[in-house]
Amino acid sequence: MISIKPDFFGSFSCIADKCSDSCCIGWEIDVDEKALSKYRGINSDFGERLQGSISSDNTPHFILGGNERCPFLNSKNLCDIIINCGEEYLCDICREHPRFYEWYGNYKDCGLGLCCEEACRLLLSSDEPLKFIKETDETTDDNEIDSAVAQRIFEIREHIFNIISDRKALTLSQRIKHCCDYINTLQKSFGCKSSCEIKDTVNEIFEIMKMSEPFDDSFPKFLNSFSFDKLRKSRDKAESKYERLFTYFVFRHFIKAIYDNDLITHFKVCILLLITELLYEESSKELSTLDAVKYISKQFEYSEENTALLEFECADNRKLSFENLVSCLNYLL
Repeated sequence: MISIKPDFFGSFSCIADKCSDSCCIGWEIDVDEKALSKYRGINSDFGERLQGSISSDNTPHFILGGNERCPFLNSKNLCDIIINCGEEYLCDICREHPRFYEWYGNYKDCGLGLCCEEACRLLLSSDEPLKFIKETDETTDDNEIDSAVAQRIFEIREHIFNIISDRKALTLSQRIKHCCDYINTLQKSFGCKSSCEIKDTVNEIFEIMKMSEPFDDSFPKFLNSFSFDKLRKSRDKAESKYERLFTYFVFRHFIKAIYDNDLITHFKVCILLLITELLYEESSKELSTLDAVKYISKQFEYSEENTALLEFECADNRKLSFENLVSCLNYLL
């Protein structure tokens, strides 16, 4: 099996209490059977605390405390399980997060979720094009996916990576437009071709965002306060960072075309995510690119319902055409 991972994947290490956010707050954490067995074998006061903090309803999970904090996240934002038992006692989710793994035929993608502050920092800290590392291991194929289909989509994705990283006198928007042209040669689009005003496209995107389930109260406030006429255009854009971000969206989302062969829809989702991040970032003078990326990832990438909404709205019979999305992106960049 061929494993593919971004070049910063191996550099990740949780920064724990140094993080301004916490993945141990606001998320229900499932406990796998192996960890549960370990916890039941701890004969101490802490073992009793562990066992008493796990709900047995449906899938075993930690019972969140006040402010939706994990019961083992202490006042210093450190993990009491690690302190009392060691990292080897963490459940799978706590040990692996924000890492994710996806299997497609003879390929496996290994990535870091951008809901994590440190993952965002690693992605955005370089000005160089994002590169990917390929490794071969002895893992068997995922027989549920046709290997020939998987190989085709992975080769298309790699060609898109090459287009995006080729900075020869082309802006990022122009390179993304070239990707759209390339995808159209592979899968002819019969959807909406007419271009419209940038403001109309932004308004359409906001209507889509309003249909999504909000991660927290910040998202509705952003939607209600945003005005196209107040869009700030004075900020100097570090285009290399948005190039790396877009490449990462392609890495994580375009590959879903393996399941339905819909290259157009899944590439539109990547463009739409980048536009949404830019709009969210533009909504506040104080908001950094890192904070905007982290929040948009929480809002869309970690919600199956919201991801499905983007895919539905990007389907080729909907209003969002390649032309309108690229024009909007060119305006924002």
